[in-house]
Amino acid sequence: MLKIAIALCLSLLCSVAQATLPPASLDASAAQEITSVFKEQYQDDFRADMARTPRSAIPTYEQSLVYATYMNKAFAKAGYSLDQTLYKYLKADRTASVVFFMSKLNLENYATFLKTNLVASAFLKAGAVSEKTLTYAKDIAREIPISNADYIIEADPAYVIEGLPNNLERRNERLLGYVRQGTGPWKNWLYLESLTRPGEQYGIGLIDITDTSQSEMTIWKSLINKKVKMEGTYFTAKGIQLGVPGNNLIATDPSFFDKKHDMIFKIL
Repeated sequence: MLKIAIALCLSLLCSVAQATLPPASLDASAAQEITSVFKEQYQDDFRADMARTPRSAIPTYEQSLVYATYMNKAFAKAGYSLDQTLYKYLKADRTASVVFFMSKLNLENYATFLKTNLVASAFLKAGAVSEKTLTYAKDIAREIPISNADYIIEADPAYVIEGLPNNLERRNERLLGYVRQGTGPWKNWLYLESLTRPGEQYGIGLIDITDTSQSEMTIWKSLINKKVKMEGTYFTAKGIQLGVPGNNLIATDPSFFDKKHDMIFKIL
């Protein structure tokens, strides 16, 4: 009975210790440190166990469980939390340093699929990820609808943009980006800046701030410079340019969100 109590105590202490480990810095130095630990202590067992799993280009439950088990050990041995590192990665911008770190450890291949139940359940079973990280992985997945929205800009049936035809094709979209205040082509507007194609000239117009009520602007001010996931309906105005003629910063064929439909936001 005493031995069982001691074993349980040691297990709990180990869990607490791993929970308090910091995330790895998402750079080449940390990637090399973790890779070295993995190769020295876990690579042979990892390869043997992985050889017995079904082969698939997309991670299976079995592959994910083997990977998460051994990589979690390597991270902890190097003094880092795999869970905290994944959470940090999901929140980070895709800089060259971040991309190198993830590819060096083949971690992005699994992190990309944490939004799926198969990979998520495997990482949970291995103790390599928390519910907090899995929830965030789903929050930033474009294909998953927003749950628990932070802000909803309600539809305005009378909304029009002067000078643009009203019969342009509309598209319902779920997008990730930053809400920005325009200074160039989108001057006097707020626009959505893409995570993958930054720059004002590639933004999608949200609202004309000179024609927005004070009560609604209170909401928009809470969103400016925030990373968001949004659901809305937008259209593209072909043959139009926004900006000062002769300036390099020109928005060609700009797109606009249509406020005749709700705009839903979740801050990331």
